[in-house]
Amino acid sequence: MTAPQFQGEAPFKAFIKGAPWSAVPFGTLFSRQRIVGREDLPLLSVSYEHGILLRSESGDAAKRPSDDLSKYLVVCTGDMVFNKLSTWQGSFGVSRHDGIVSPAYFVCRPSGDVDPAFVDYLLHSHIYRAELTRLSKWMPPSQFDIAWEDLRLLRIVRPSLPEQRAITRFLDCETAEADELVAKYKRLINLFEEKRSALVTHAVTKGVRSAPVRDSGVASIGAISGHWPVLSLRRVVSKFVDYRGSTPTKTLTGIRLVTAANVKAGYIDYDADYAFISEEEYRERMVRGFPELGDVLLTMEAPLGQCAQVNDAEITLGQRVMLLKADPKVIDSAYLKWYFLSRAGQDELMSQGTGSTAVGIKASKLKGLPIAVPPLDEQVEIAGRLETLTFKIDPLITAVREAIALVRERKFSLITAAVTGRIDVRDYSAESGNVEVPA
Repeated sequence: MTAPQFQGEAPFKAFIKGAPWSAVPFGTLFSRQRIVGREDLPLLSVSYEHGILLRSESGDAAKRPSDDLSKYLVVCTGDMVFNKLSTWQGSFGVSRHDGIVSPAYFVCRPSGDVDPAFVDYLLHSHIYRAELTRLSKWMPPSQFDIAWEDLRLLRIVRPSLPEQRAITRFLDCETAEADELVAKYKRLINLFEEKRSALVTHAVTKGVRSAPVRDSGVASIGAISGHWPVLSLRRVVSKFVDYRGSTPTKTLTGIRLVTAANVKAGYIDYDADYAFISEEEYRERMVRGFPELGDVLLTMEAPLGQCAQVNDAEITLGQRVMLLKADPKVIDSAYLKWYFLSRAGQDELMSQGTGSTAVGIKASKLKGLPIAVPPLDEQVEIAGRLETLTFKIDPLITAVREAIALVRERKFSLITAAVTGRIDVRDYSAESGNVEVPA
């Protein structure tokens, strides 16, 4: 199979030597489409994991789109669609449906001498993903915007059309198994997480001791241990520290910045958004209240409801994170964390949240949230029991996620090998599997 050869041009220098494939700008193979006014068509969703889906079949189904769809862009079957704020992550693909997408996206229609599925695979290769990241410009808090001019001029290697289709057929067959395995792993994670959620919710509403229950009077909480009161959050938290306002200026060194992206399901993932602010800005920003060990962090928007406890006091907090200082006479900080991680706590947060694209909660609403409050000794017992129980489940979830990462890495390595010509797939058949895949 012929393979491309380029002289030092990124990203093409990673392709192996051989008889050259042609390379042309993306804009000569695809034309940008801006057709609007088809509110009757179904909404489509664009994601890095699934490409283009009907919104009704995606995880975005519950999100409310704009009330005015008149400016949404028309997509025809076979068009490529790019979410320009997360193209660098792989949020693009070829549509299998006619529909409409946000006017912030790029809709690109292929010419007759290109297989859009091949270009989709090509752009998902390690080489092109790195180039798309390089071309994208950082947009706070965690997105990178690619300009149409940069995408339009991106050089696309182009084998002959029969070769493109051969590569596409090969990858369609060979990546399907990986996708199926990832789907199975995800179902397993869902089972573990459902088990974890059930344990947490039962513990923070009915305790770990056998006791009669009563109706709490709050739909999201349901039945609770009979001797527990339900109090508003403002009665158990001595201080709410809201860091919303100005966006901190990120630096390469200084005081560690914890943003909403760092706050996960019960812990702080310091690698999720690796950033710092200067010591001068730290002193000015944190006058509202400095974090202390054990304080509870709660994300207020994008996403709403992620929770963790402070395990390093020398941090500064981003603008979508609320710091909660528990009143030690009323509530244990660890129990408060677990309550927000329960289904009862999550449901109540979501019921009070507002917003069309990113659901958030106002500080005034947060302070009025109801919470089941056991006696302090029971709170400590509940938190300790949950630490023990989830300690057994969390490593299993981590192991499955690591397995998913390995499968995906193998998949994208295979894609990269195929689109660079390291694999000769012209005689490939799914039945015989007669292709030697490089290690």
